[in-house]
Amino acid sequence: MILVFLVLLSPVFVGAVKFHGCIAHITGNEVFAEAKKAYLKKLVVTKRAMASELDFVKCGVPDEIPAYFYGLPVGTEWRAFCAYIKDGSVLTSEEFSINKCRTTSNWEFVDEGFPKPVQVFGYDRLL
Repeated sequence: MILVFLVLLSPVFVGAVKFHGCIAHITGNEVFAEAKKAYLKKLVVTKRAMASELDFVKCGVPDEIPAYFYGLPVGTEWRAFCAYIKDGSVLTSEEFSINKCRTTSNWEFVDEGFPKPVQVFGYDRLL
C-alpha cells in the first residue's frame, strides 16, 4: 500500500524538484537578462534565430506573479514578454513565465501576422 502510494506520488515529487528546486536562484534584478537569454534559446531551438543574436531580442519589464505547483502557492515567478526584432521588423513575439530556477513555462504567442513594422504596433517601447 505504501509502495503504491510512493509510486503514484513520485512523478509529482520529481516535477516539483525539477521545476522549483535549484541551487543558483535568480533575483528580480537578474530576471530581465535571464528572460532575454531564455527567449533567444527558444528561438535557436526552433531555428528562427542564431545563438549570437541576443542584441535582436527585446523584452518588456517582467511582471512578478504568484507561482503555483498543482494549485499550491510556491512563491513567485515572473511573466515576460519578448520579441525578436531585426532590421526594423518584428519577426516574432511571445509571452512566457520564468521562475527563480530559470525554468520557463506557459509559452504563448501574443501577436500574429509577422513580419510587421516596429513603430506601428508599439514594439519600439521594448528594452
